[in-house]
Amino acid sequence: MPTVIIAVVAIVLLILRMAFPSKKGEQKQCPVFDYQMVPVMDPDGKKGFYMGKYPVTQAQWQAILDDSSGLANISHFKGDNLPVQNVSWNDAQEFINKLNQKTGKRYRLPTEAEWEYAARGGDKSKGYTYAGSNNLNKVAWYRENSIGKPAPVGTRLPNELGLHDMYGNVYEWATKKSGKGILKGGGFDDEAKHFKLKGGPNKEYGLVWDCDHEDGLRLVHPLID
Repeated sequence: MPTVIIAVVAIVLLILRMAFPSKKGEQKQCPVFDYQMVPVMDPDGKKGFYMGKYPVTQAQWQAILDDSSGLANISHFKGDNLPVQNVSWNDAQEFINKLNQKTGKRYRLPTEAEWEYAARGGDKSKGYTYAGSNNLNKVAWYRENSIGKPAPVGTRLPNELGLHDMYGNVYEWATKKSGKGILKGGGFDDEAKHFKLKGGPNKEYGLVWDCDHEDGLRLVHPLID
């Protein structure tokens, strides 16, 4: 009888392990804000940060900014799992401030250097032409395949670090050394010829509060809370 019990327990544990796979290496989730992040390590392995696996979605945006903010329904193309769009620099700052107040975390935008390093695959880079492949169609939504609108996040292959949509779908805000904002990564309405990893599609506004329908964001967080 004990042998039978041990066998049953082992089977139950195996089923649970398959149903709830390990997320080793990923940041623990906060119940207020469900946002998956992966570590981006420097080559020496001593420094780094967490970066969102995907751009912030509309559902995540609305979990932090309610209707009273006037920003909850900011996106032109609607859908919970679509990336939030029409995000200005000031909108991004308001979202992050409220997010950190609610979660007690230290989320922020990536610096321009952090964004570019992560897009290239970080310490796992294989030197691809685009962010995760030599074939742009495999990793990005852009004018030739997007039919003029954004796609749900994570529906193209990730780069070497497991980051999806680093190129295409929506532009993502980053912070320059000067403290001003710059948009990186390209959007769903950009032509394929504009995408190259070394420089990549980016646009910089003279007035950082300008925005359009392709502008979104992705967050980073310190490795240690």
